[in-house]
Amino acid sequence: PGAWAKGYLGSPGVKVAVLDTGTDPSHVDLQGKIDVPNSISALTPGTSPCGAFDTNTIFDLNFHGTFLSGLITSNNSGMAGVAPNTQVVAVKVLNCSGSGRFTDVIRGILYASSLPDVDVINMSLTAGVPKQSTAAGILNSALAKAVNYAGSQGKLVVSASGNAGVDMDHDANLAWLPAQSGSGLGIYATSITDGLALYSNHGTSGTWVGAPGGDFPNTAAPLPGCPINPALQGLMLSTCSSFVCGANNLYVVGDGTSFATPTVAGVAALVDAKHGGALDAAQLKAILSQTADDLGATGTDNLFSHG
Repeated sequence: PGAWAKGYLGSPGVKVAVLDTGTDPSHVDLQGKIDVPNSISALTPGTSPCGAFDTNTIFDLNFHGTFLSGLITSNNSGMAGVAPNTQVVAVKVLNCSGSGRFTDVIRGILYASSLPDVDVINMSLTAGVPKQSTAAGILNSALAKAVNYAGSQGKLVVSASGNAGVDMDHDANLAWLPAQSGSGLGIYATSITDGLALYSNHGTSGTWVGAPGGDFPNTAAPLPGCPINPALQGLMLSTCSSFVCGANNLYVVGDGTSFATPTVAGVAALVDAKHGGALDAAQLKAILSQTADDLGATGTDNLFSHG
């Protein structure tokens, strides 16, 4: 709200690529906010249980990608996205079941990196891979190359840290990818009271900053005038795909580091738009840490990283 009051609402020339299950451009809060011409499906044909309509279109047959899109930008009809003047480029890398292949994810990163107006890449997806496996090394190397390439093209990559409640600094068994891959930023989730969300992975080795991701049950006092059940008010609210909810004016609530990540992506879009889209990934990364609230122990710490 402080940024909005100063006139910082984002810019259509600073876009966020959302690599996920697609989106619903027809939702009342997303109409005109999705860069449809540049949005694509990067799914490998034949890999979706929902068939060719899923693999060949950007339409969200899950819910996840539409939910992320609304957190980044909106028409302020039923909710407020972080950067309402920002446009989202939907890059479908997950199918209707919410799963996908990292080959498609990497293809999506490279595609988003080729778009000049995309300054932020949002990946609200994660996998815990055994560190000692041959696959982990190969996969992490490939993802790191893709993420670092995106950074070299001026794109800030933000990724969900994961919802296993793991200390990423001291868990020697799993690598959390792509949060721990390359130069990107892993994002942890906070609750409505600015605590670490119970489910959120944490640790400086895999997170850079955190943002609201929701938690349940609500631990704060009921919000005055809020029509949502008080027990659910600690969750995140966003747009629901009409392919899932049946109409283009409906909303859902949920929690997860998936939903903290687009909040950070939206803030990065606001910051870059303030500077005319001229900031590179390293500059955005520095500003995000320098301006974040320092929760927990003073300075960088295991629970709250850079704030």
